[in-house]
Amino acid sequence: MSRLREWVKAFGPADWLLVAGGALVVLIGLLQALGVKALGLGFADVRVPFVAAIALTILLQAIFALGLNVVIGWTGLLDLGYASFIAVGAIVVSLGLVLTKQTPTPYPDMPVRQLVLTQAQRALEPAPGGEVVVRERPDLRFDVVQGAPAVLAALEAGDRTIAARHVGGLTLPVGQATARGEQVFGFPGGYFVLLVLAGAASAVMGLVRGFPTLRLTGDYYAIVTLGFAEIVWLITLNEEWLTGGAFGIKLAGQYRPTVLGAPLYSDTWQYYFIVCAALALVVVAARRLHASRVGRAWAAIKADETAARASGIDVDRAKMLAFAVSGFIGGVGGGLFAIKLGTVTAKQFDIWMSILVVCCLVLGGMGSIRGAVVGAAMLMGLGELLRLASDEGAVGRLAIPPEARFLVYGLILVLLMRFRPQGLLPPREEGPPPAPDELAAMRAAASPLYALPPTAPPQEGAAT
Repeated sequence: MSRLREWVKAFGPADWLLVAGGALVVLIGLLQALGVKALGLGFADVRVPFVAAIALTILLQAIFALGLNVVIGWTGLLDLGYASFIAVGAIVVSLGLVLTKQTPTPYPDMPVRQLVLTQAQRALEPAPGGEVVVRERPDLRFDVVQGAPAVLAALEAGDRTIAARHVGGLTLPVGQATARGEQVFGFPGGYFVLLVLAGAASAVMGLVRGFPTLRLTGDYYAIVTLGFAEIVWLITLNEEWLTGGAFGIKLAGQYRPTVLGAPLYSDTWQYYFIVCAALALVVVAARRLHASRVGRAWAAIKADETAARASGIDVDRAKMLAFAVSGFIGGVGGGLFAIKLGTVTAKQFDIWMSILVVCCLVLGGMGSIRGAVVGAAMLMGLGELLRLASDEGAVGRLAIPPEARFLVYGLILVLLMRFRPQGLLPPREEGPPPAPDELAAMRAAASPLYALPPTAPPQEGAAT
């Protein structure tokens, strides 16, 4: 109890502001759970679903900022490709949700006109008999996987139906594809298993990206992260068999995970509180890491990598651990973000997403947990205000085009660098500063660092 009292006593105005913001976030979730659509405050009617959507965007961006803070704020390496971790997490969760186990279903009276043959299959010789195996298409027709000669024979004979069997096994209905069957991760808690897998996949990708960049710092490391993010983006866009290409991975109703008896959507209170709990866990884990031996090693690397290596710190191991932790948080955040998106496509994880997360850190204060949360809240909240102002007549006669949002962000960062380069809430020093009398005593104290013990004069006749 005394420790809690001291912790509360050390709170500053910014800390109490964060506590009030957390209470407001919880209150919004409770109102959403109770089904309150609007709340009259006398001067205006507040639409609870709209406010909850803004709060959800801020919470997700705060998770991303805290994950990136491990590398930029604590290790001192500029990462411009954090969107790649978020993309991997979102793709892993989406693929797990749509992964379908199909059972071989017989179709004794399959209409022949619904079967689609490729050009190569049409060039085959018709031959009656043989098993016909089909696969479902998005347009409610069927591709012929096996038995094309039998289908050609049925077409020549004028048969209207043919006996066929639906192909079984695991399938990924991405892009415009669909599938009927049982979801592999549709069991209770399957979504949380996918979140852990998404974090693990992003952590492994962080290790893969970090191993060849251990000797890079500064702009060189930033360029490598930027190029790696571009590679992930191009793979996401072009590998249609895995990611759906430009169509993406659509989480339709049957693919939505169920928590507490309800499917998760961006406007459900279950999903809102899952994101709140994830942010709380990330904050607690970040605080523990920052105060641990690993956190002190990261701080030493940020201050001077050469001195840290000379002090006995395994710099390579500490860096790789930072990459893995940052990637894990980004992967979990991306898995949560996939539910909000609904359709995961490559265009949602471009370079501007990485830049926006970096801007949140710069605004709030790099290396500060409080700063990452506050920066995300201010920047994303401002983005929603600008989006409202982009509609004609939303704010009087003010109409700001959507493209001007990043211009406003840039102006804010320029002013911040001019008047407060450390950010709004920079990292605070651990413990109170020494009092003037303590400082004077420390300066007057003799230091044994360069003091040599007195030596006896050499005796006559002794060997020197």
